[in-house]
Amino acid sequence: MVCPLLYWIRILFHIPIYYTEISSPKWRSKTVDKIHDKKYLNSFDTIFVPSKLIGEELITYDGLIKTYTIIPFFIDLPPYCFATPNRTANTFGVIARLSDEKNQDVLIRVLKKVLIKNTNAQLILIGTGPKAQELRNLAHSLGISDQIVFISHFERVEDIIEYIDIVTLCSDAEGMPLTLLEALYFGKPIIGTSVGSIPDMVFNDYNGYIINKYEIDEIADRILKIMENSNLYCEMAINSRELYISKFHTESLFKKLLPYYENKY
Repeated sequence: MVCPLLYWIRILFHIPIYYTEISSPKWRSKTVDKIHDKKYLNSFDTIFVPSKLIGEELITYDGLIKTYTIIPFFIDLPPYCFATPNRTANTFGVIARLSDEKNQDVLIRVLKKVLIKNTNAQLILIGTGPKAQELRNLAHSLGISDQIVFISHFERVEDIIEYIDIVTLCSDAEGMPLTLLEALYFGKPIIGTSVGSIPDMVFNDYNGYIINKYEIDEIADRILKIMENSNLYCEMAINSRELYISKFHTESLFKKLLPYYENKY
């Protein structure tokens, strides 16, 4: 139990304790036993959340009373010189665990629709998980196994991300998905559901589209819109990269975070 442990460390050693919410409190409340006690959570010196939506979920589902501080997640990424794509987009997919909440089955059904108009389209699914065989079976049943590439292991994200032209994430729940931070950094148009911090990372007609996972035809139409317009694909790629630089750049976010620690010591 993380919160009780941190609470007693604070009490016994009289040191400041910061709490960072990394998941979706709303999703957690449905899937696991409650791990937060209002007393513990509100005793911490600072509560960090990656977005306003996650902060509001902490209030609603975990009883947060005190003010939260929004600082998006940041991760160490390899040096990368972004270049505007000079080709059309033909692939979509995601780097994510193959599990129920990620809904990769939706992407397989979307591919079936996309292939009607773009026979060169491919779906790239990168990751492992309990749904792997079920997803392969679904692809086989729809007769599109040859248009799907499953990649279970990789060494470097900078090598594997280039297989995906349009990063597409249909999750039921997210905190701030690191796979989308990577997509922004590498300049990928993004299609995603309106959960967690995704609405802070994807803006309609700017660097991608927010979609409803149940609207298979709409998702297919959004993907085809990008695939059929190379100028739009290039523009959205540039915009994703610029959004990363302006809102999620590691150095700038670290500078925002550092004062909270410096002021305590």
